[in-house]
Amino acid sequence: MGYVVGGAPKETCEALARGGYVGLAPLRRQTHSMRGHINDVLVGKQYGQNLPYVDRRRVALIGFSRGGLLTLMAATIRDDLRALVVMAPAMGGRGQMDRVIGRLENISVPVLLMVAKNDTGSKRTRGQNTLVGSRRLSKALRAAERNVRFIEYPPYNSDGHIMFFGVGKYWQDVLTFLRKHM
Repeated sequence: MGYVVGGAPKETCEALARGGYVGLAPLRRQTHSMRGHINDVLVGKQYGQNLPYVDRRRVALIGFSRGGLLTLMAATIRDDLRALVVMAPAMGGRGQMDRVIGRLENISVPVLLMVAKNDTGSKRTRGQNTLVGSRRLSKALRAAERNVRFIEYPPYNSDGHIMFFGVGKYWQDVLTFLRKHM
């Protein structure tokens, strides 16, 4: 969180392109505060939708960790998306995930939620148990009668959060989900 931007933005865009999609990965601000981050996501989404080779009716958001939380936040205030892919979402501070959960009725698109079974708190997540948080989010999405596919992957190395630092075996699940919903 904060100053470290994890994940694999370039590799994700390349994998999307190989799958027949357009990928755009503007990096978020490297700050602890999330002030301004959601605006950055929405501006990036709008930029991507306005590219001449993009079908603006077929836009999905993909986010990992803090980007996963921001993906969910964006979907609670926008209704022009087709799908969400959320990888090991950060729970955020100051009740940010609680606010998202309180607005799940605003999410009208299918959600793919993914986490490793050993993403249970580490230096990378500042001790946040992403597995428990993801289970809670999945349960809340189902209770709100949202279309969610929740995948718990087997433990990954010594810290499940790093599973999404590269495009790995999980990627086939992403492509299958996108093919179905895009």
